[in-house]
Amino acid sequence: MTESKRAAGNEPLVSVIIPTFNRWPMVCESIDSALAQDYPSFEVIVVDDGSTDGTGEMLTRRYGDRIRYIWQENAGVAAARNAGIRAAQGDYIAFQDSDDLWLPGKLTAQMRALQKHAECALCYTKALYCTSDGRPTRRVYSGSNQGRTGDVFDLVLPNTPLIPCPSLVVKRAALAEVGLFDETLRKGEDTDLCLRLTLAYHATYLRTAYVLVRQHAGDRLTHAATDCDIRVYRRLAETLPREREEFRPLVRARIKEHEFMLAGHESPEGDWRGFLERIETIVAEEPDAMRSDFAHQGLVRAMLARGDVGEAQLREVEDLIGQHLPDRERRCRAMFRCAVARKLALYGQHARAAKNGAQAFTLSPVAFGRHFVLNTLWRLAGRTYVGRE
Repeated sequence: MTESKRAAGNEPLVSVIIPTFNRWPMVCESIDSALAQDYPSFEVIVVDDGSTDGTGEMLTRRYGDRIRYIWQENAGVAAARNAGIRAAQGDYIAFQDSDDLWLPGKLTAQMRALQKHAECALCYTKALYCTSDGRPTRRVYSGSNQGRTGDVFDLVLPNTPLIPCPSLVVKRAALAEVGLFDETLRKGEDTDLCLRLTLAYHATYLRTAYVLVRQHAGDRLTHAATDCDIRVYRRLAETLPREREEFRPLVRARIKEHEFMLAGHESPEGDWRGFLERIETIVAEEPDAMRSDFAHQGLVRAMLARGDVGEAQLREVEDLIGQHLPDRERRCRAMFRCAVARKLALYGQHARAAKNGAQAFTLSPVAFGRHFVLNTLWRLAGRTYVGRE
């Protein structure tokens, strides 16, 4: 950061943290988008998480004292971000990823929003996907178009990652209160932090897209990511305060959602019976969790990833769910078929999606009318849906 940046005006200093690992020269695009911000008081801290591609030498040569460069042994993105936070001089912390881009005016807009909403400890914005070469698309990142200002825990819990980490500006004091990134998590560390922040503090939201999230070929959910997500939600269940008790059923459903996906990862390919036994164990442990859309979505996602979606297999799972929830058998069967319909539609299998949707409607028109099913119908009608996918 240049001295002129620091000295301009009396605005609070924002420390921009950019972790990186072997992303030269892509990281330069991220740094450049941060340095181009018109907010008068910020510093850019780049934490090199043990890169072996010469990142440090090239960054020093290219940027000089316009950035603060920190090198550490490879310890993961959570540790890198924490190193940046500890080195930061600002009262506000902004996070940027080494492969993503900020659009002009981001920091200024967010700091104005935080000054306007003094009761809020964090600010986040809408984000868009961009292509691997940095070209913006019109596709909204995750559920980042569904934000609001105020208490947003009820939005973040069912819509992670609702708050894209590169869109987040947070008061340093709030981080000190809830704790920094969990360095034991190799994936999902941003979800964990956002849940803890919004559990304790209000947030302010900007509907303008100020962030471009780069989408890489081959991006997919991994075994490690699913395992980390389970740890995040289990810890949340253990620490959920009494005043948030109403959210416990949803937290439990999120755990089941990821347990199903983990079962899909861990069951050998082609071992349908073994996978089915895992499913039954998960359902039997807490049948009531199957009253939530999320549990069904996780189950269907695991089945699709394995290719286990023949009608006979779908029928076996539907029967299994019905056996464990006899008081709400038809509704839960319908919820499962709705989840199948939605996922098949997202994969472009419209005929099969329509068939499963019709089966769901026959079983329970009420379940069929739930919100996530309407999203499926939008897909079948050829309209664009932007949501959790």
